[in-house]
Amino acid sequence: MMQAQELTPTFQAWILLLRRCLPGCRALLPLLRGTADSIERSGPALGMAGPVSRGDVGTVHKHLQALGALDPELLDLYRRLALRTVALGIERGSLSPDKAALRSLLANPQARRRKDRKLRPE
Repeated sequence: MMQAQELTPTFQAWILLLRRCLPGCRALLPLLRGTADSIERSGPALGMAGPVSRGDVGTVHKHLQALGALDPELLDLYRRLALRTVALGIERGSLSPDKAALRSLLANPQARRRKDRKLRPE
């Protein structure tokens, strides 16, 4: 299955990132299990959680900054997956189209740099 094969490298990328911050990947496993259970019960749009799906610009901004400093490849992966999450958030109704302005922050790294000052939480 194409979808299953894509989960493994995505999971591995986050394990590599966590190893820089935490010992091993055990912290990620309960989150992965909980997310899979939630998606199984409710489907992708209703089953997802996280700062992008809530429109939490401050947390997303911090994630972009941290990933940019740690690993540009993981930053790109985060941005691409987060863009898909924005679409799911709009679909489920947790993001209004104006909150989806988050999309421009995620889609364009140069725009992100220009908007950094505007998007910092107060």
